[in-house]
Amino acid sequence: MDTILIVDDNHAICQALALMLELNDYRVLTCHSPEDALGLLATQDVDLVIQDMNFTRDTTSGEEGRQLFYALRERQGDLPIILMTAWTQLETAVELVKAGAADYMGKPWDDAKLLNSITNLIALYKLSRANHRLERVNHQRQVAIADADLCGIVFGSGAMQRCIDLALQLARSDVSVLITGPNGAGKDKLADILHANSPLKKQTLYQGQCGGLADGFIRGRTVWCRGGGFYGRD
Repeated sequence: MDTILIVDDNHAICQALALMLELNDYRVLTCHSPEDALGLLATQDVDLVIQDMNFTRDTTSGEEGRQLFYALRERQGDLPIILMTAWTQLETAVELVKAGAADYMGKPWDDAKLLNSITNLIALYKLSRANHRLERVNHQRQVAIADADLCGIVFGSGAMQRCIDLALQLARSDVSVLITGPNGAGKDKLADILHANSPLKKQTLYQGQCGGLADGFIRGRTVWCRGGGFYGRD
């Protein structure tokens, strides 16, 4: 369930927004000051923030809301933030939208418009986070491959990269490996990579032809086993 944090010093507004959002299957957190908002963000997983622009010091300047916005962005730079206020400061709105505010709405708000904005922003936020995770995984894979002995193999496809990733993971484990594939797929090169990156890389990797083996044995396939076991190819 997606979580939305509402920050507004007006308790009635917090209650109205929370009721509307809960009826639309959102988990809602509410607080009434910038300090409480930052505290909740530090301890809770939040997918979107709806924040007021004016709190206790000054009800029209928007300075407290501006400071809260930048504090939220500093702690979680990609978090979608919707700014809400009964006092519209055009210059402040333009500044914060340029700085990354997801939306800027006046009070009273339009329920349908607000819900539509929330739905779209959370979907984009989740997609962005998924892309960041994928980028981190790809970076880790590239680092692992860069540090490995690839036995001179050259490749350019994502499928081959995933295959080599798996080979490098298996090379560190104490298991026997069966490699299958058509002629020219690179089975022998994968066997070399498995051996070259294993704890037993200083031992001999024996090779043998499978074509002369009985039909009941593994035929037309490559087998690589630990401890200088058996490696065969058709």
